[in-house]
Amino acid sequence: FLMPDMEIAVNRILKAIHQDEKIIIYGDYDADGITSVTVLKKFLEERGIVVGTYIPNRISEGYGLNIGAVKNIYEQGYNLIITVDCGITGTEEIDYANSLGMEVIVTDHHEPADKLPKALAIVDTKRKDNKYPFTQLAGVGVVFKLIQAFSIKVGIEQKEYLKYLDIVCIGTISDIVPLVDENRVIAKLGLLLVAQ
Repeated sequence: FLMPDMEIAVNRILKAIHQDEKIIIYGDYDADGITSVTVLKKFLEERGIVVGTYIPNRISEGYGLNIGAVKNIYEQGYNLIITVDCGITGTEEIDYANSLGMEVIVTDHHEPADKLPKALAIVDTKRKDNKYPFTQLAGVGVVFKLIQAFSIKVGIEQKEYLKYLDIVCIGTISDIVPLVDENRVIAKLGLLLVAQ
């Protein structure tokens, strides 16, 4: 909860669950993005929450949020977009989502621009107002912290989120973030799970 907007993000997801809103996870197409989508989707679905996913086409859409995808998501009746491994630079796309009445939670690990997008919550340790001690997590590491925070908030046992460390490890190693501090722990424990 030292990460910026983590409390807001967890509370908004809980609100969406209680109000039976349609939630979609929007990830990047690389290994970090795909593992981020997988971890969050599996975790939420194990809680009985149906979520959609959107991974943009590398060739026709490129990296990150795009207006066409946001329009498509809106037309499918989604109320809440959770970005994983992207979104920190999606100012125009998030403004568009807001104009349609949708809300956006950004989870990312990339450097923000001088001006942050107008998302409901932006969970990114590279923000200037970050208080979280480790700032080198991959996108999937930030997602892992989101499910950890969610679990703490609602009293879910540690084993229910620690079991995803194998997938978190794959995304972390694949994204070539420094294997120090928490990333080293994620890699070590995740590889032990992969070996089982």
